[in-house]
Amino acid sequence: MRLPVVCCVRSPHNNRLQRPLSNMSPSSPQIPVPRTDSTLSCLVMMLCAIGLIGCVGCEKPPEQVDFDLPADALSRQLSLASAIEHDNTDEARLLINGGLDPNAPIEGGLPPLHLAAFQGRVAMGELLISLGADVNGAAVPADESGPRPLHVAVSRSKLLFLQLLLQKNAGPNILDGLQQTPLDLVVGKTTLLAHRVKQSRGASEEQRQRLKLAAMQDIEKLLREHGAKTTAELERGRLDARLQTQTSESLIEKSSRRLEKSKAKTADPKRPSNDRIRKPSLPPDLNQPK
Repeated sequence: MRLPVVCCVRSPHNNRLQRPLSNMSPSSPQIPVPRTDSTLSCLVMMLCAIGLIGCVGCEKPPEQVDFDLPADALSRQLSLASAIEHDNTDEARLLINGGLDPNAPIEGGLPPLHLAAFQGRVAMGELLISLGADVNGAAVPADESGPRPLHVAVSRSKLLFLQLLLQKNAGPNILDGLQQTPLDLVVGKTTLLAHRVKQSRGASEEQRQRLKLAAMQDIEKLLREHGAKTTAELERGRLDARLQTQTSESLIEKSSRRLEKSKAKTADPKRPSNDRIRKPSLPPDLNQPK
């Protein structure tokens, strides 16, 4: 059995290499035997093509291209959004370590942590926070407007993600672009769900609304445990503190004024002292016994 032969030959008319010939048989026409330098050149070209050796004559080695990461910035952001959606933490770590800002808005104008809170990806949220995502960051970092991650988690009823944010020192009373705390959203949704329970038609719809109401009550309990308050409660607390401060200051002023008056009376030389005051004497006829 004759094995196929692949070789590079030179044309008798010129010095350029011709294409390889294969599957030569004894009946094939005679082909000039290639010289040693032709075989060596062919071998070098083959090795360069498959990348086993560097290019001969190149001034600098070819650039290394990472085909795992998209080169375009928009494509990288879309890849990060897809990784968050599918909870692919390995790809998200690779993209952020490759240069993506964990606080820059991506899909829909939301930063990565907001998008993870919207979908309730707890493992992804923990990864993003460890890579530098701001737990109190605004949805629009340029002007500090829009909702915070806590507001997104509350609006989507993501209890576990909310618990993660609070464990990572997220502010329970932070305000969003509408000057609302997370507890304001909870109170509003609780009131709405309670109304829907009363207005529900059918047992299945009522059960569904009751489950949503119970979930929102659990969120309110968690926020209360971490010191969350509504904006009305915060304002009432500030007013009480101000009144208490004013009351204490007025009491201090009154006591200081009384002390100054008493010191002024003591230091007055016209006022007789205790030893100069004489006891009143009775008339002589009253002193004699009857």
